[in-house]
Amino acid sequence: MTAARGAIGAVLLLAGLAAGPVLAAPPAGQAAPAADPGDARFAALFATASLWRVGDNVDRVEAARRELAAAGEPAIRWLLDRRLGVETTLERRALDAVLLARKDLAGPLLLARFRAGPGPDPAVRQNLARLARKLGLREAAPALADWARDVPGLAPAAARPLAREVLAALAALAPARAVPAGRELLEAPDPWIRVAALRALGRSGDPAVAGDLAAVAIGPSTAIVRGAAALALVDLGDPAVGPLEGVLEHCAREDADPAACGFPVRAAAALLGRLSGAPAARLRSALDRVAALGPAPLAGLVVELAYGTEPAPGN
Repeated sequence: MTAARGAIGAVLLLAGLAAGPVLAAPPAGQAAPAADPGDARFAALFATASLWRVGDNVDRVEAARRELAAAGEPAIRWLLDRRLGVETTLERRALDAVLLARKDLAGPLLLARFRAGPGPDPAVRQNLARLARKLGLREAAPALADWARDVPGLAPAAARPLAREVLAALAALAPARAVPAGRELLEAPDPWIRVAALRALGRSGDPAVAGDLAAVAIGPSTAIVRGAAALALVDLGDPAVGPLEGVLEHCAREDADPAACGFPVRAAAALLGRLSGAPAARLRSALDRVAALGPAPLAGLVVELAYGTEPAPGN
């Protein structure tokens, strides 16, 4: 009996926790505050809007998102007050879908959040940065640049997603601010923060960062970081050609390190598919030299990536 009572007590305790805290009754003669029916309705709709969009759920999810958007300012304010700190992917997708559907309301309200300061919660700032990018809120750039400076002081679990979203937003909204922020975070000890910095630098479109990216691509960093630098060079486009030529010249030697040169070769081969005219011809010539003069593994990589099954010139 004692064990059974203990089990029943545990079940009742869990049921009480699930139901939420018990609120004290108001003092005698004082009416209880009326519950806002919108809160329960919006909470239920958001829960449905955050389901997996698969099978029979697709119509339910879309209908819930449309209903939230149609509810107008009360629903948008409720989302920003109650759901701006969501951390799951499905909830973030739901939040984005509704706010993007009501840009007319969400834009000004989000900017007000930036001006007021969102507080220290990294999840809130991460979501605000992502939404600013998607809504094109250029006025948020000064705050985003300030948040980038806060990244080194955060624990990795909070710093990584915040760096990714803030730097991506700066690259899209204010490239001139993305460059100093990205360069500063290239010094971070966490490789994933450096990856976020490299991608932002590549997307900034600033020719001045090409040398930084090429140096990282062939440098002593981890493969993850060097690979991100190579992708950033591809994102940068034409301005990457000159620094890549210099790196490939270094790789066009028998004693070149295939591991160090692999990512620059991959970046140059990827750029060949995007460029034309003189820039493409310069990269082609640099890759030809690597295939002809570099170590066998690099020559094989050039043949595979830049020439397909065709033999490289001179082979």
